[in-house]
Amino acid sequence: MPKKYRYFVEGECEKKLLISFMFLDNGGFVDGKVEVLNFVNKPITKSLAYSLKSDVTIVIAIDTDVDNIDILRNNLKIIEENSN
Repeated sequence: MPKKYRYFVEGECEKKLLISFMFLDNGGFVDGKVEVLNFVNKPITKSLAYSLKSDVTIVIAIDTDVDNIDILRNNLKIIEENSN
C-alpha cells in the first residue's frame, strides 16, 4: 500500500506552488493533502496531533528567516507526544 502524505505550508501561495509541483512529472512531491498552517508562528492543537495517523508522512514547509523557533519546537513536541 502506498504511503500517504500530508503537507503543511505557511500560506495560500505556498499551497498553490506545492500543488502545481505535484502535477509535474518528477516534480519531487508525492500527491497528498495540502493544508495552510504556519507551524513556526501558530501553536497547533492536540486534536490536530491526534488526527495524524501513523500511516501518513507529514511534511512541514517553513520559513528560514525566523529567529524565534520556540513555537515550532513546541508544535513538533506535541506531534511526537500525541500523534497516532
